Amino acid sequence: MSECAEILERLLDDAKLYMEFIKPHRGEMKICVELADTGETATLVLGDKPQVTEGYIEGSDGKVSMIEKHSRGKG
Repeated sequence: MSECAEILERLLDDAKLYMEFIKPHRGEMKICVELADTGETATLVLGDKPQVTEGYIEGSDGKVSMIEKHSRGKG
């Protein structure tokens, strides 16, 4: 499983308690996430059975590009 898919799997797991507020009332929503530094993509599918799919799904409802954030050291 790619790093991008692993990130989305953790996000999906963390959001289980809130899924009734996140998923659409009808049908499904597909959101593609791309790691800008590696070009890896995975798609979060929100619907009756939320899931993560490797790669980009044609016809996704949106796309999010994530960039690596460097934390600043103290002092």
